[in-house]
Amino acid sequence: DQFIIQRLHQVSNSFINNFNQFDFINAMNDLFKFVSDDLSSFYLDITKDSLYCDEKHSLRRRQIQTVFASVVYTLMRLLNPILPFTMDEVNKNYPLRTKDNVQLYDYPAYVEEIDHALLAEYSMNVLALRDEALKAIEERRNTNDIHSSQEAVVDIHFKKDSVRMYFLNHVSEKALAEILIVSEVHFNLKQRSGYKGELAIIQVLHHKGVKCDRCWNYFDEKDINEVEGAHVCHRCQQSLKK
Repeated sequence: DQFIIQRLHQVSNSFINNFNQFDFINAMNDLFKFVSDDLSSFYLDITKDSLYCDEKHSLRRRQIQTVFASVVYTLMRLLNPILPFTMDEVNKNYPLRTKDNVQLYDYPAYVEEIDHALLAEYSMNVLALRDEALKAIEERRNTNDIHSSQEAVVDIHFKKDSVRMYFLNHVSEKALAEILIVSEVHFNLKQRSGYKGELAIIQVLHHKGVKCDRCWNYFDEKDINEVEGAHVCHRCQQSLKK
C-alpha cells in the first residue's frame, strides 16, 4: 500500500514538472506506465482476493479501498485538463466526491517529501523477487504440473542475507503469498533445488490440500469446512457469516 502511494506521489510530481515544461508526451507516458505496470499488472491484480473474499468491513479491505480512493482522486485531477468530460464522468461515479464538477477541485499539489528509500528497497527486493517467482511458476505451468498459480506452494531460499533479513523484517510468508497469488510461501533455509534467480532459489510444488470453492486458494484438509456441499476455508466462512 505504501509503495503504491509513494509511486503515486512520484508520478504526480513528474506529471506536474513535465506539464510546466510543456512536455506533454513524457507526462502522459509516465502516467500510463504507472497505470499499466504498478496498478494493472501488480496492485490491482494482487488485491482482488481481498476485495472479493474478505469480510466487507475488514481492515485489509478498507486499506486497499483507501489506496484506490487516493489514486482515483489524484489521477482524476491530473488528467482533467486533457480529458475534462471523461474526468467529470469519473467524478460523478466517485463515492467520495465533494464537488459536483471536476473543474471545481484544486489541481494536485507538488509533494515535497517522497520516501525514495522505501521505493528503492521495495523494488529491489519484493518486485525483483516477484519477477523471479513468476518465472519459476511459469516453468511449472509449462510442464502441466500446475495450472493456476493458486495451486502452488513456493519454497524460497534467499541467496543473500540482506534480502532474507528484508523479508523477515518487512514481508511475511503470508503477505508474500498474497503478492505472488499462491496458496503458500515458505522461507526455506535448506532448500537448494529449483529455479535459480539473482535473489533466490525458488522451488514450486503442487499444493496437496483442498481447494476453497470461494477464494480458490488451497488449504490443508483440516483447515477446510464443508458448507452446503461446498469446500470453504476459515476466512471465507467468517465472511459468509457476516
